[in-house]
Amino acid sequence: MSFLNTSSPKSDNLLLNYFKNYRRTITGIRVRNYHKRLEDRHIVKDSPVKEIEWFEEKDKGCLVYVEGKREPMRGLMYHDDFVASMIWKKALALFLKFIWGNEEFEKEGKKNIFELIFILIGVIKMYPFYIKFLHHALYDNIYENTDKYSQPIRELSRVFPAGMEKERDIICFFSESDHAYRYRLQDVLTELDQKAFSRNPGKETKRLLDILTEREPVEGTMRAKWRALKKVITLIFIYLLIFKPKLYRAIKVMVDEINLEEVKFSKEDLYWVREQNSYNFSGLSYEVRKTLNK
Repeated sequence: MSFLNTSSPKSDNLLLNYFKNYRRTITGIRVRNYHKRLEDRHIVKDSPVKEIEWFEEKDKGCLVYVEGKREPMRGLMYHDDFVASMIWKKALALFLKFIWGNEEFEKEGKKNIFELIFILIGVIKMYPFYIKFLHHALYDNIYENTDKYSQPIRELSRVFPAGMEKERDIICFFSESDHAYRYRLQDVLTELDQKAFSRNPGKETKRLLDILTEREPVEGTMRAKWRALKKVITLIFIYLLIFKPKLYRAIKVMVDEINLEEVKFSKEDLYWVREQNSYNFSGLSYEVRKTLNK
């Protein structure tokens, strides 16, 4: 019997059964090897990492001690995972540039409100496919790293509403795999007014995006991303309010339930953000912040 004979019962179709059961089988193997993975905490040869300190409780993450640095770094992400996330983040950045009409799309100009509405309709129609495709592409990286996530990302993961598991996995992986994004997320969440978000999610989100934009020290890609998001955020919340009211309410509950004490900078985080000149954390310039580490 041909493997491609789709008229045969699924139980007899080996090819279809293979694809149907592949993910289930692989996931089972990973679950059985979970604790073995946690015990395999070796440090790569010639790495600047001196020591990895894992918390005793399962799934509480780790502290990474780096040569020449006074404080450890919370969370651990391997270079391959960083690269995997970077590819898709660059694709998202390209889409935001298209919306904003800058850099590669400067000749086309900025989109007016009618063009934005049509683009948003297209994205909404294809959204289920996009999110499933992206989650599938990143599945291996996501699964292999959840035990290493830092506490701020664990708290973010905890409050995601039911039905948004794929979005939760992708956002948390993106945030943890690139500390530039995680530290920005932590920084802006310290400015979050949860009551204001409950009253008007769109308005509060735009205010936070303004803060992110202002704290980018130079005009460039990051400012363009925040501006592009600000341009469409109102339309997104209007769509959710009218067509997805349950999800709209779930997002409001999610933001209300997040414990801001769990996502704020720890003493380790403060040390590391003071070492970075790519963003004005807490509204302070790099020149001011680096003096605080002395």
